[in-house]
Amino acid sequence: MTAFFDTETHTSFSVPFEAPVLGNLTVSGVKPYTQCKTCPAGTVTSSDGESECTPCSHNQYPVNSSSCSPCPGDQYSPPGSSHCSEKVTCDIADFLPVVGRCSDGKSTVSVKEIVQNKCKNSFPPETYDCLTCQPGSEKKGKTCRYCPDGTHNPFGRDKCAPCDPNTISLKGLYRVWWSDIPSSWNVGCPDCWVPAGPFLLGRPSQHQPVATINFGEVKFSSKVIKSNVVGLFSVKFKLSCPQSCTFLIIKKVTLSRSEVTRQEVTTRYDKSTGGSEPVTAHSYILKSDGQDGNVRMDFSIKLSGKDSYLQLYGVNFTNTLEGGSSFCFPLQWFRMR
Repeated sequence: MTAFFDTETHTSFSVPFEAPVLGNLTVSGVKPYTQCKTCPAGTVTSSDGESECTPCSHNQYPVNSSSCSPCPGDQYSPPGSSHCSEKVTCDIADFLPVVGRCSDGKSTVSVKEIVQNKCKNSFPPETYDCLTCQPGSEKKGKTCRYCPDGTHNPFGRDKCAPCDPNTISLKGLYRVWWSDIPSSWNVGCPDCWVPAGPFLLGRPSQHQPVATINFGEVKFSSKVIKSNVVGLFSVKFKLSCPQSCTFLIIKKVTLSRSEVTRQEVTTRYDKSTGGSEPVTAHSYILKSDGQDGNVRMDFSIKLSGKDSYLQLYGVNFTNTLEGGSSFCFPLQWFRMR
């Protein structure tokens, strides 16, 4: 005798024969689960038994297990937050710059918050004098071209002009207006570097604690500027460190004939307790070893530290094999190797 229970009529009954052995059971129409789990903080479900948890949107927080509510007016929250936080006074590194088109020598730079509704303050759009082309180049049709030999252009706005007698044009690579980043530069963290018009904004990110940029290998001319000086690198920047930070400028030089490479940290700022550096310009003189052959050099910048940021205003290489001249120099300053 085998007993059974009817799940529809909720009655039991018996049958006078041996029941078969159940080898397999398939249930359709019901979501399988092994056990119920509590949703992570900052997420909710629409009803009990749901298989997925949904994060609250930005500027919201969970009021119970199934619904999110807007933050009060003086608070904010990123997506998926379990609570709201007080809005803070932000600096320029908390905003994403948007550079407008350069027209008639003017460009408007506006900003938008990286974390929506985080900031008590904002930065209004500002209009700057802009460059259609970089120094040492001129507009040719819809593109920019380097100034031809014997000419120069210090601001990149007008046409390249001939050098005066007894002066020489010296090629260079110049960057002083930031609507993009040169394709030849190696940016280790694309989100860490943002063109902002008059400067390039650099900052470590949540996923990349070191913001690195390499300006690419630059070859210098065989023209020698007294005492074996063959080139000049200059950089203009402003550094801000709300907390501790480290800022490095690293130089690597290769002498073409001997292929000897030297690498060194040329500038180092360690701010263990935070601090800032005002707008600062550093120049580095590059000398040859007195032998024939061109010299190659590349520079890198590295910045680390929570909430630290760098405003890079200008990067200049002077006496390069490629590029255009921003100034003409007295001929007696040079000797040919």
